[in-house]
Amino acid sequence: MNEAERLEEIKTFIGNTKQSEELSFILISVLVCEKYIDEIIESMLINGKYLTNFKESKLYLFDKMKILKATGKFPERTYNMILGLNNLRNKFAHEISYSITEKDISTFGKYMGEKYFKIIEISRKTNLEKMELIVFFTFGHLAKILEYKEEIKLK
Repeated sequence: MNEAERLEEIKTFIGNTKQSEELSFILISVLVCEKYIDEIIESMLINGKYLTNFKESKLYLFDKMKILKATGKFPERTYNMILGLNNLRNKFAHEISYSITEKDISTFGKYMGEKYFKIIEISRKTNLEKMELIVFFTFGHLAKILEYKEEIKLK
């Protein structure tokens, strides 16, 4: 998938979820992140498909993230953003009436950097709108990593 196709996929995803509940948005966001993570793992490792095939590996997103962190080639900021999204997904999974809070939003601020986070705080009103930008930011980081897949290969 090239950069233009990725951007179109992201635009479609964002457009389709504008009216969805927070839960749907977070679940879909984590699934898309995991798709990117699988592609990154497959690019880095000779037998990466073994780790991304759940039937064979039984690895969850958290496990895959630990593997990426262990390579030393995965950006800390992106790692923290994805774990933050996964933690938010877990909150929804364990509390039926959970809603995204200001505290959830501010957690991402420390991962993103003050400059980016201020843009989100100023430009969006609802927590869901803020999360949409945070997720878009995260997808952008993942897409950028895939652009450099030759440089991140483990030899």
